[in-house]
Amino acid sequence: MSSNTAAATADESPTTTTAPWTADAVMDIFGIQRKPAEAIINHIDDWSEFESAIESDSDWTLLDGVGPATADSLDETAGELNAFPPARGDDQDEAQEAEDGEVSDDDEDEASDEPDVAPEDSDMNDDSDGDEEDDEMGEAEAEPDTDADPDEAAEDADDDATTDDGDGAESDRLPTFEKKLSSFAAVVEAGTLKDIVGQYTPIADEARIHLSEGGVRILLVDPANVVMRDGDYPASLFESYNTSEGRIGIDLNDLRDVIKMAGSDDLIHLELEAGKLNISMDGLEYTLALIDPESIREEPELPDLELPARFTIKQRELKRANKAADMVSDHVAVEARNPADGERAIIVKADGDTDDVKLTWTEDKDDIEDVMLPAAGEAFDSLFSLDYMKDIVRNISADTDIEVELGDEFPIWLRHNIDDDGETVVNTMLAPRIQSN
Repeated sequence: MSSNTAAATADESPTTTTAPWTADAVMDIFGIQRKPAEAIINHIDDWSEFESAIESDSDWTLLDGVGPATADSLDETAGELNAFPPARGDDQDEAQEAEDGEVSDDDEDEASDEPDVAPEDSDMNDDSDGDEEDDEMGEAEAEPDTDADPDEAAEDADDDATTDDGDGAESDRLPTFEKKLSSFAAVVEAGTLKDIVGQYTPIADEARIHLSEGGVRILLVDPANVVMRDGDYPASLFESYNTSEGRIGIDLNDLRDVIKMAGSDDLIHLELEAGKLNISMDGLEYTLALIDPESIREEPELPDLELPARFTIKQRELKRANKAADMVSDHVAVEARNPADGERAIIVKADGDTDDVKLTWTEDKDDIEDVMLPAAGEAFDSLFSLDYMKDIVRNISADTDIEVELGDEFPIWLRHNIDDDGETVVNTMLAPRIQSN
């Protein structure tokens, strides 16, 4: 935004004690997350004084103590804050297109077609514990094409979501979208919705939810970039289901807390209206504010891995292994062993400071099925964070079959369904702890 635009916007903004900015606008201008942005909005009493401080790039003491948005951190970026965000933040694209504070009807149409750009989360991949062993997940970042037409870019993004990955696997998945959802109404059993939401709350607080005629797709990665979950939930899971194509952003914890109030057999009615999700059940009505999908971290693409070992096991056995490992360590190793003169096995083990624990599953037992191991004489293992391993199996029912794939210091893949028809495919990838030795 040019200095002329800033002046025009400042002149048009009335002096008021009511917050003239939205959380999205504060997130964009300061490059911070939603919770501190909301804290800023709630913290400022005199917005005219605050805007004057930004205009002069000084006096950030107004924000001292508001989460990570402290006076010192804002001083570091004060030189970049030369303009106000839009007065209300609802139509930021139009305000950025305007050079003199006024936008023509044609310009408004062009601005509304521009794809939003989410602020970058610069601290997502920071290593907080400084340990020699790090959780690592490769993530390729595409270079932006500055010459591309915005409309074509948006269409390409939607097309890419359903492109076959070479072996036909991706063509069977539900699509993802760049555009926002315009209409949605559905009825679903509370138990089913609780199962769906419960798959993701241990991993992240917020999610983009992609809706199409075929059903619902949720793909997210945790803030530390260690675990990724991608689930397809077909329209057949719902009692009734009508939607346009697009995506919404939602606070998963808020949604979970609302639907907790319903019994498992109750029917929950969901309807999108005026940018909010209306939820009704057994006489209770709740309106849940949605989140701008652009403000939620972009989902990375799932890598195409061919791992050399595979087996299928009940959730209760994985939970039992996690519980045993938790007695001695905060990490767990999963090993696939195919000795030339011994018993083929899958082994889960944990080494503590003084105690060790090991759980062995062999092919001749009922614990595991569909076992594929490396070539004779080979063995390999990978080390994983036990907290993450517990999180990703926690809300899966005990009798659910989980297909597991692993390699040597590779991510571990877990795949399961939440229905008997096998249509609700949920894929989870957990990055390994790379061992220094």
